[in-house]
Amino acid sequence: MKMDRIQEAYRIERDLAHRLRSAPKEFRTQTVRAVYADLYRRVHWHPDLTRSLEERRRRVAELRFAYGRWISSAGSVLEIGAGSCDFLAELALDYPGKRLAGIDVARDPLLSAASSLPANVQFTQAAASAIPYRNGSFDFVFCSQVLEHFHPDDVPDHMAEVARVLRSDGWFGFDTPNRITGPHDISRGFTPEATGLHLKEWTFEELLVLLLENGFRTVLARSVPGRAARWLRLPAPGPLVDARRKIAIERRVARIQHVGRRRLLGRLLGLNGIYLYAQRSNR
Repeated sequence: MKMDRIQEAYRIERDLAHRLRSAPKEFRTQTVRAVYADLYRRVHWHPDLTRSLEERRRRVAELRFAYGRWISSAGSVLEIGAGSCDFLAELALDYPGKRLAGIDVARDPLLSAASSLPANVQFTQAAASAIPYRNGSFDFVFCSQVLEHFHPDDVPDHMAEVARVLRSDGWFGFDTPNRITGPHDISRGFTPEATGLHLKEWTFEELLVLLLENGFRTVLARSVPGRAARWLRLPAPGPLVDARRKIAIERRVARIQHVGRRRLLGRLLGLNGIYLYAQRSNR
């Protein structure tokens, strides 16, 4: 992408992010929908709109590696921030007997109509802080590269809602960029912290606290980055460890003042992307 387009897209995202951050809670859902409609209208070269078929297939393969272990044994699955529903459509072919559902607060332009989805996939336009399903509806819930786009004040509600719609001992899997190696949005190169539509980039430590406070108990993390795990042909999603072990490493890396060294070491130690798998508490 040319530099002038990057600068223009950054200015647009920065202004839209300010609108979202300052939106009152009661108007936040409507604001999110308006903001993303505005983004796609003004930034018509946005990756969400221009991603090639090969890139979309690669993304589906990454999701399959990260979450396939839980999906294969689940009778019902919910994806939050489902976007164009590419992954759910693929899963429907593999698992025609599973109940698959997706929600997204802002309808993806690539998802032209819910009727184009397989019969066992249901898409609903809804906010993640008010999931439109009954208690205990799903065995597995996941979201990928979504949490960083939420208003920070809504994230505890989101996690509590996920716990609510999960069945007893169900699992919640998600991935999101780590703040200590960021920013990971378009503001990288412009500001030291995310100021685009990544409204907040999180750390392992912050997310573990939120999970334990909002209905989850066992929390596991990847010990090997996904790309390395695939190269080594390890069983998906790679070895898992207690998330607290990642926090100990994260704290040490966060103390490094030199940004380039901190980012490099964070990538080498598997901190660049946060992958967490949390089991719902019994209630």
